[in-house]
Amino acid sequence: MNQSEPIPFAKLIDWIEGRLTQDEAQRIARQLETADSETRANVAWLRQFQRRRQGLTLESPPSQVRQALNKQFAAYAQERRPPTFFQRLVASLSYDSRVQTALAGIRSVMGAEDERELVFTAALADVTLNIQPHPQDGRVDLVGQVFPNEDETAVFTIQLLQNDAEIGLIASDDLGEFTFPALVPGAFSLIISSDRAEIVIPQIDLSA
Repeated sequence: MNQSEPIPFAKLIDWIEGRLTQDEAQRIARQLETADSETRANVAWLRQFQRRRQGLTLESPPSQVRQALNKQFAAYAQERRPPTFFQRLVASLSYDSRVQTALAGIRSVMGAEDERELVFTAALADVTLNIQPHPQDGRVDLVGQVFPNEDETAVFTIQLLQNDAEIGLIASDDLGEFTFPALVPGAFSLIISSDRAEIVIPQIDLSA
C-alpha cells in the first residue's frame, strides 16, 4: 500500500481498534500524514466513536426489577400453550326432522307452528339447530347448541350470514347454547369458531 492509494474505511476501523500488525499500522500512520480531508475526517469520527463506545457502561437492573421480570417470564412460559393447527371444517347435515317425518310417512297436522330440528356433524363437534316459527308474524327463532367432541367447556363465537353479509354475531354460553331471535325466513349460513377451528354450515333454510 503506498501513500497515493486511498485508505479503505474498513482498514481505518482496524487501525483505530488496533487489529493491524505493527508494520501495517505504521504504513497507515504514514499515509494519514498526507491524506485528504475526507480521510482525516473519517479518522476523527472513528476516534470519537470509539471513545464514546468505551465510555458506555450497561448497568444491571436493580434486584427487585430483575426478580419481577423473572416472575413475569416464568408465569408467561407456564401459561403459554403450544401452537395448534387451525382448522376450517364444513359440517354435513346428519338429521332433518322434516325429512325424517316424511320418510316415516307421518303427516303433520300442525302446519306452520311445527318446529324443525337439524343436526350437523363435523370432526370436532356436532351442532343442533331448532327452527321455531312465530305464528303471529311469520318470523322464526334459531336456537342452537354446539356439542364439542373433546373440550366440553369451550365457548364458541357464532356468526350468522345471509348472502355473505353478517346478520348477527354472538357467543355461546358455557353449555354451547345460542339463539338468534325473530329472523325473517330465508337462506342463511353459520360460522362457528373456537380458538382452534371454524365449523361452517353453508346452507340453512329458515323457512316456516
